[in-house]
Amino acid sequence: MSTARHFVLVRLYRFGDLLMSSALARAWKREEPTAITWIVGEECADFLRDQPYVDRLFVVPSNYTHSFKQFTIWAELAEGKERFGLREALAEYPRLFGALPESADRVVNLTFNAAASMIAGRIQTAERFGPYSGPRGEKRIDDRWSQYYLAAGTDLRFPALHWVDAFINIGGARREDIRTLWEWEPDAGFMEGLKQRLGGAPYLVVQLGASEAEKRWSEENFIEASDIIAREAGLAVVFVGSANERIPCLRAVRELTSRGITAESLAGGTDFRQLASLMAGSEGLLSNDTFAQHLSAAVDAPSVTVYQGNVSPWLTLGYREGNRAVIEDDLSPPAPERVADAFLNQGPNYLVARRIAGYQFPIPASLEAQTAPWRQRWIIGLGHLRALDPTLELGGDIRVGFPQAWLDALRQASESIEAGSIVDSLNVERAIAQERHPLMALTIMLSVQNRFSSAFGVQKLQAENYRWLADALVRAGRAE
Repeated sequence: MSTARHFVLVRLYRFGDLLMSSALARAWKREEPTAITWIVGEECADFLRDQPYVDRLFVVPSNYTHSFKQFTIWAELAEGKERFGLREALAEYPRLFGALPESADRVVNLTFNAAASMIAGRIQTAERFGPYSGPRGEKRIDDRWSQYYLAAGTDLRFPALHWVDAFINIGGARREDIRTLWEWEPDAGFMEGLKQRLGGAPYLVVQLGASEAEKRWSEENFIEASDIIAREAGLAVVFVGSANERIPCLRAVRELTSRGITAESLAGGTDFRQLASLMAGSEGLLSNDTFAQHLSAAVDAPSVTVYQGNVSPWLTLGYREGNRAVIEDDLSPPAPERVADAFLNQGPNYLVARRIAGYQFPIPASLEAQTAPWRQRWIIGLGHLRALDPTLELGGDIRVGFPQAWLDALRQASESIEAGSIVDSLNVERAIAQERHPLMALTIMLSVQNRFSSAFGVQKLQAENYRWLADALVRAGRAE
């Protein structure tokens, strides 16, 4: 009988990110006997209790998280700050650090800030992935997939691979039957009461809030899209959200009711179990890019997500094949008619989540889609996969072009270091920088890692990074 290995997963906060991280923990459990300790902030701990992929919860007090989470990895590096404030953290929170597991077979940190990195670095392990703190607070991020994830966070225009796929690869799990998961006991009484109030009608769930203002499609747009969907599909409409969203949800219900549509607001009135029950019994979810779409995917319910102000469907669309996203070429708010068409499976102008080589890519619903700037985005993602995983067989040879001068600069820098010369990494970065180039995420990876290595005089590592990026560019694109 094999002994379970002990893995530690650090994901401190954000419910949606916890759900995306569940895919990694689930994959570990499927792969081998594993005992998983989740290190999570106290505001999110209850959400993970009794989940099948959680063997132990180590709960971090919110005051620690709030004290250090604003210290990121990238911003402080850009300002020349190469170390975390580990000495201060140890002095201020001795009980927290003293209670951490002393060791584990694998430690994976999926929260890219000082609060999580200092925790991850204090646990001894032979297998470490994600950012961590060295014994004197040195910032470290050694594996390529974590470097890619960090690069993605610097500018959402560049990357094109889903966070779930990145998490799976950061954590070293096998890519088999990848999906997010949240198990719950259906609330039969809650659902029976709702069905009675809706007169037994099938229903659409609408979440019109979001934590970030730029992600919030307007209340008026949600009302108009819900009206079209409800009339076309014969649905009632149920609004959900936090207590802070009660008033806009009640306004939406009043307006739809005045138009003869059955509607109800449950904003601020559901727990996680009820919300999961509600989504699982619905015809689908309409929402912004927020937690609701990830819970919907985790309970295998379809969704349509409205995106504006960023280009993140490739990173964050609910991880479920067939889910849909609507985004305008100029990142402006989509029209209600376009969003309704996506839900009703009408017209070509939306994106549909598909699996390519086991990875999720939102691709246009048809070749006639008017999402021209995004039409080839999955091709960029395939290039990133070729760069990060040389063993992956993707077929075809559609590749993004890049300047031959990039290869020349990288190879010259590597050869100079090997010959004993000192190379200024900032000059190399300038030589391979091109604003809005599709492969810039790979070059950002290089700058992140080289700033870590140069801070501690590791010239050999710099040379290896230059060689790696040159080879990665050749795999990802074509020199011109």
